Amino acid sequence: MKLFLGFLLLVVVHARQERCRENQHFDSCGTACPLTCDNHFFPEEPCERICIPGCQCDEGFVLTKTGSCVRPEDCPVVTGSAEKNCIEAPVTGQCRALFYNWYFDQETGTCREFVYGGCGGNGNRYWSEEECQKNCGGVKHCDENEHFESCGTACPLTCDNHEDPPEFCVLMCVRGCHCDEGFVRSRQGRCVRPQEC
Repeated sequence: MKLFLGFLLLVVVHARQERCRENQHFDSCGTACPLTCDNHFFPEEPCERICIPGCQCDEGFVLTKTGSCVRPEDCPVVTGSAEKNCIEAPVTGQCRALFYNWYFDQETGTCREFVYGGCGGNGNRYWSEEECQKNCGGVKHCDENEHFESCGTACPLTCDNHEDPPEFCVLMCVRGCHCDEGFVRSRQGRCVRPQEC
């Protein structure tokens, strides 16, 4: 009888192992407090030491709200549309860690670095400038006769200087909306043809 029960337990354990998702494994004595996208910076303390049989994330992975396991850097950002996320002000969050993240600055049309505390916050938070630009770069639409440049000139042509452009300009990238070719920046901030100045 004991042999039969042992075999039955082995079959049940084996069957459960096959149902675990990618980056998961079956553990007959798994943790009651798995690391998640919400708590992996600051795991729950204390955690009750009880065995929870079931699928657990592999080492180096954390649990998402949908039950899949991903690397911490691949955790989904707070849900919401890119348009909604990208217009929110950056939020440091209630924790006090020091993580340099990026947010989209709607006013300048650029991604800027800020300090994220490790928990909370909102959807306008990205691990890299590239991820921020990919998600939000097209959200702020430049005005008519403008286009977005990640490395535009620091000395744009304006109504005041287009007839005598500066001979020397600082070699510095300026991210943001720049006037299309054949247009200059007016004192009101719009891009116009030089004859409209």
